[in-house]
Amino acid sequence: MVIAPRPVRLLARAASDLVLPNWCPGCGRPGRVLCCDCEREFRHWFRADVDAANLATLGLPTWSAAGYHGPVRRIVMSWKSGSRPDLAEPMARIGRGLGTRLGRTLAVPVAPGPLAVVPAPSGWRRRWRGREVVEPWARAVAAGLAAELGTDVPVTVLLARTGGRSHHLGAAARRDERERAIGRRRGATAEPAAGYVLVDDVVTTGATLAAAATALGGAALAAVTLAATPAPRRRLEV
Repeated sequence: MVIAPRPVRLLARAASDLVLPNWCPGCGRPGRVLCCDCEREFRHWFRADVDAANLATLGLPTWSAAGYHGPVRRIVMSWKSGSRPDLAEPMARIGRGLGTRLGRTLAVPVAPGPLAVVPAPSGWRRRWRGREVVEPWARAVAAGLAAELGTDVPVTVLLARTGGRSHHLGAAARRDERERAIGRRRGATAEPAAGYVLVDDVVTTGATLAAAATALGGAALAAVTLAATPAPRRRLEV
């Protein structure tokens, strides 16, 4: 076996980093796709609905893994932007872990039958750019949930953005309108399920999850998100 001289190996590594950066997007630590310290930031598991304006009175228990700030925000932005496709596996690992935590939380049956996971719909710009991250991440959450419950948990794409005319509104109002414009996907079919678990990447005011729960006609039993912003002042640890 021929081993290249060290300068050649270093040059090859540097060239590889130009194509796919080999550093943690959370803290900048070299040689790590996602370092252990930053991955641990996604293990806090708290109730995010208590401080989300649109969820506080809805009765939809929503759990999250991290506060959306600092390294967590940098990691999520790198993942969602598509600039770090190598984050797919670490984020899937985090998703499976959250699914497992949810399974333990829901150990007491909350529905008289099987559950299904429903991803929150992405906007048209993200779909057009091919950067939909919630649906594949929802599959990771479903895998962890299924393993913990010992039963199949399908992922069902039931929801879609419905659009609407909002050009006359201000920027903040347009954003709020987009978050609420969610309905049942035309022609979507679902496997029989007694209840749905909603999955989204980041919860802010909870408008998206509230609209999604409404579109499901009250069949949403819980929600899971990767992060919550602003970080809750009161964390209900489970």
